[in-house]
Amino acid sequence: MVDTQLVRMKDKKAVRDMYRFQTGLFDAVGIFRDGPKITGHTKNAMCFRAPKDKSELDSVHCVAYDGELLLSFSASGTEPFDTSGVARLVKDQLDHIKSPGEYV
Repeated sequence: MVDTQLVRMKDKKAVRDMYRFQTGLFDAVGIFRDGPKITGHTKNAMCFRAPKDKSELDSVHCVAYDGELLLSFSASGTEPFDTSGVARLVKDQLDHIKSPGEYV
């Protein structure tokens, strides 16, 4: 299952603040594993992986921003869970935001 939310705000500082709040919250909770890195977007995108447990389910939550846009991306599925595929989906979305109308 994949859930993507894209929010546009006129206040770019508010977008950065929301990104910092969300990533800070994941860090502060302290139970999440490091998620995949988003190639080409390591300064404005961060992913967190759910804690390991006995279930067959795994999930990744990514937060990213670009200018006026804030992207929240969650994916979950059964083992083996393709975290690199999740990273590619987020990268593709961020690349499309960078070059609207030029992305193929």
